[in-house]
Amino acid sequence: MASKVFEGNKWKERIEASIDDEDINDACFRAKDELGTYREIKCSRVILSLASPVFRRQFFGPLKAKDGEQIDIVDGTAETLHDVIRFIYTEEHFKKHLKVETSEEIKELLDLSYFGHKYEITSLTNYTSFVINHNLVIDKTNVISVLQDVEAYKVNLESESHIILSMCYNFMDSNLGAIFFKNGLNDLPEINDSNFLPFCTMYQLLKRESLKVSEFSVYILLKEYVLCLIGEDKEIFKNDESRCILDLFKLLVDFSKLTLQEISIIAETNWLPKDFVLERSIAAMKANSVKIQPKVIRSKPGSVTCQIGQPGTQTAQAQRNNPGFFGGQFNQTQQPNGAKTDFQTSFVLNKKAVISIRPMQFKRFVFTQRGRTETIEKGIAHKYLFFAEPKYPVTLTLTLETPQPPMKNRNLNTCKSNGFTLEIFCFELPNDGRFTTFEVYPLEEGISDDFMKEIKDFLDNFEKKPGEGNEATCTALSSPELTTPTFTPPSLGNISNSSNVADNTSNKEGGFPISFGSKCAADTAEV
Repeated sequence: MASKVFEGNKWKERIEASIDDEDINDACFRAKDELGTYREIKCSRVILSLASPVFRRQFFGPLKAKDGEQIDIVDGTAETLHDVIRFIYTEEHFKKHLKVETSEEIKELLDLSYFGHKYEITSLTNYTSFVINHNLVIDKTNVISVLQDVEAYKVNLESESHIILSMCYNFMDSNLGAIFFKNGLNDLPEINDSNFLPFCTMYQLLKRESLKVSEFSVYILLKEYVLCLIGEDKEIFKNDESRCILDLFKLLVDFSKLTLQEISIIAETNWLPKDFVLERSIAAMKANSVKIQPKVIRSKPGSVTCQIGQPGTQTAQAQRNNPGFFGGQFNQTQQPNGAKTDFQTSFVLNKKAVISIRPMQFKRFVFTQRGRTETIEKGIAHKYLFFAEPKYPVTLTLTLETPQPPMKNRNLNTCKSNGFTLEIFCFELPNDGRFTTFEVYPLEEGISDDFMKEIKDFLDNFEKKPGEGNEATCTALSSPELTTPTFTPPSLGNISNSSNVADNTSNKEGGFPISFGSKCAADTAEV
């Protein structure tokens, strides 16, 4: 009986057909499925090695597994491993990723991305990045669960987790009231099982100056959150250790922007220490003695619009009026000759940020930083997000279908806005104006380790006993660390054979890029 490998006419069809061919499959993986039952997955060593340098070292390197030796996978499910192998054989998108919105779907996608990084399969990480950018849905029904779940991936999937967090935080900027203030911003907030967030996530959220709520709303939400952690009947300010809670309020609430009426409400509740309230009241009275302070809504832009390569630059007054914009001071010179297809821009940021590239047509777009490379083929129909680390050069390479004369810029400088800095040291543009504007979403630093420990030690003294208040919150607080998620993927090197452990600690990407320019049709609404 002829092998199924020879049934197809095209080489790609033959590779796909060989996935179940016992005559060719000479590698055997074993992993537990979602029910905890071990499953065997067989495949070809050669085909896996062509897609992954990690598999190549494992199968053909000095420490290669012995023929017939079973390879145990301990850091992922059999379902995810099966998807990884099927993707290697077919290089096609999964129908289940046309719309990703439930907590389980998002975790499955991130698990797939984790394996892509672990085995250095660039085409797979490009694919998962494409799905996150185009088919991930963030709305009122899932934003809390996504914020809860993505915490588990921040160590091993820094890029993907920060992009998803940025999408969630940007959504929360306009929807905080709908999530926590079910009866309107003039009423007390509600914190329960359905909207409870880990402490560090809540800290990052309330620190955002782009939340479209008043400082008073931030205050009463933070107060309700602290009471949810501690309990309303506890006297939390009776000792000196409570200063960390007061420091928390100082960090997250700008009391100078509260109205006299709001300060009066805070004083009448008799919750905060009287000296603390008195200090804030005196400051508020001084501010209102000059001019009656109206209710202030946080309204700073969550992103910075970077317009570079444009003639001229904004005046200092214009920049003050529009703090979310900066322009580079560049003198443009049209190159008379030398039309080309490749254009490269390099810059360094002073903060972690998510960079949003606007829709445009091109042949290929490559984002590179340190050992990480992300590739997009055949244009962007919607904005596309990349995560960038601070202090390391970011290189963006744009390849066009047809040559364009380059527009080179001189006098490259440092652009600044609201504490965010972007220093450009290499810049080229096609003269048709493509790629002159992109958005940058700076990511604020989280709570310091020392302050986090101080907060946790204090809260531990008020930890609720089973049966008191919200049991889900009790469970969250009973973990060894307040910021530790329920599941943390192991290190990228955690792959083991029955007789040895392969050294796969490398986090650089290899392999080959793949085009996903228009394969998934179900695009999400812009967040």
